[in-house]
Amino acid sequence: MSAGSLQMQELLYNDSGTQTSVSTFTITTTEYMIFEGSLLPEFILDDTGRVEIDVKKKTLNHFAVTPENGNHEVIDITRQVSCRAYTEAEAEAIQLAAFTVLNRVKSTDGSVAFIAEKMPTIAPQDKADNWNAPLNVRTMTTI
Repeated sequence: MSAGSLQMQELLYNDSGTQTSVSTFTITTTEYMIFEGSLLPEFILDDTGRVEIDVKKKTLNHFAVTPENGNHEVIDITRQVSCRAYTEAEAEAIQLAAFTVLNRVKSTDGSVAFIAEKMPTIAPQDKADNWNAPLNVRTMTTI
């Protein structure tokens, strides 16, 4: 994981607003469909069996979109947060929850600062796609 990825996952995963806006699955306890990585998993094995990740699920995934340059005193990486859902309103609700928890804050351990930027919502390209309300988030870590 690149700088700030783990801290971003922690903030998103532990925020009640983000938790209530995404779909859930159960592996002993309730888990949230918040993933690190540019692609979502095709399915998850939970206590009830195989849970398909399809266009009707409300998901959030985040990944780096700029390189990590370790030659500076501050590592400044932009990460994209994809907020996907079957309807435009649901995607934008996830985006608002993620924006609220990530904009102008520091990670729990204080090592990473975040600045979020809401991007325009992207409509589905076909029936196999869903709405995406992305964020660009700058993650800044001192070395």
